[in-house]
Amino acid sequence: MDSLLNTAPCGFLSFSDDGIVRAANETLLDKLQRPRGDVVGAHVEKLLGPGAKLFYQTHFFPLLKMQGTVEEVYMSFQTSAGEELSCLVNAKQATRDGETVNDLVLLPFEERDQYEDELLQAKRVAEQANQAKAKFLSTVSHELRTPISTIKSLTQYLTLGVRGPLTDEQTEYLERVEQAADHLDTLITDILNFARLEAGPVRVTPEPVSVAEALGRAEALLGVRFEEAEVVYERADVSSDVYVRADPDRLQQVLLNLLTNAVKFTEAGGRVSTKVTLTDDAAQIHVQDTGVGISVEEQQHIFDPFVQAGDPDQTSSEGIGLGLAISRDLVEAMSGTLTVESKLDVGSTFTIRLPLCSPPESA
Repeated sequence: MDSLLNTAPCGFLSFSDDGIVRAANETLLDKLQRPRGDVVGAHVEKLLGPGAKLFYQTHFFPLLKMQGTVEEVYMSFQTSAGEELSCLVNAKQATRDGETVNDLVLLPFEERDQYEDELLQAKRVAEQANQAKAKFLSTVSHELRTPISTIKSLTQYLTLGVRGPLTDEQTEYLERVEQAADHLDTLITDILNFARLEAGPVRVTPEPVSVAEALGRAEALLGVRFEEAEVVYERADVSSDVYVRADPDRLQQVLLNLLTNAVKFTEAGGRVSTKVTLTDDAAQIHVQDTGVGISVEEQQHIFDPFVQAGDPDQTSSEGIGLGLAISRDLVEAMSGTLTVESKLDVGSTFTIRLPLCSPPESA
C-alpha cells in the first residue's frame, strides 16, 4: 500500500466481492485497535456491529454492486474491545489486477463532529470579529466627523474676513486647510459606507433610472475636477429612453467614484470618457481613461477592501482603497456587475452592467 494512503487522516478498507478484506491502512487499524492479521484476510462483516451487518447485507453491498458507488452513509464498525465506532463511509468499485474490489473511505463520526464544531466555532469568531470591526470603524468615523466639521466651519469663517482682512498667503493657507478637511471627510465617508456594508446586506431601492440623466448628474458634479486636472472629458452618446433598474442614489455614488478615480490616475492632457452599450437584457456603462493602467496581478484584487492600484508612493495620500470595494457591492446589490479591463501605461475601462427596464409611466 502507498505510504501516503497508509497514513492518511481517514480510514481506508478494500475488500473483494466475496467480502474478504484485501487491504486496510494503519489509520483504520489504529481506530479499530486491531492488528493487521485480524483484519486483512477476514470477512468484512467481522468488523461490523450487529446493526451494520444487516445494513451491509440488505442495502450497502447490493447498492454498491448496482451503482458502483455509495456516498455518505453511516456504518458502525467494532473495535477489538467490542466498542462501536460510527463512521461516515464513501465506497466505490474498482478493478485491480483483473479483480473487482470495493474501496471504502471511512471518517470516524466523532472526528466529523469535531471538524464541524471547529468550523462553526471559527465562523462564529469571524462573525464576531467582523461585527466588532464594523462597529469600531463606525464609532471612530463619527467621532472624527465633529472636529473636521469644526475645522471647515472656522476656516470658512476666517476666509470670509469676519475677523479682519487676510493676505493672499493667509487665504491660500486657509484654502489648503479646507481642502485637507474635505479630503478627510471623503475618507471618513468611505469608512462609514464600508462599515455599513460589513454590518449586513446592502439596502437598495431599485426603480427605473435614466442612464443619460444619471451620467449627466455625475458629470455636472465633476466638471470642475476635469478642468483642474486638465483632463479632456468625452460624454457618452446615449438615448434618453434607455432605462436601467437601479437605486438612483447608489448608481450616482458608483459613477462618481469611477469618474473620480479615472481623473486621479490620468495625467494632464489625457482623456476620460463614458460609453453605453446595450445587450438584450442589460445596459453596460463604460468609464474609460488613458491613465497609468492596472497590472494583471493588481486586477485580481482591485475590488478587495483597502487595496489600491498603482505606485503606493503616488496613491497613498489619495484614499484608503475602499471606493471600488464599496462600488462593487452596491452594483451587485442592484443585481448588476462591476468589472475592469486594463493595460499598464494604456489605461483602464470599468464597466457597470445593470438590467434594462421600461421607462416609468411619467416619462
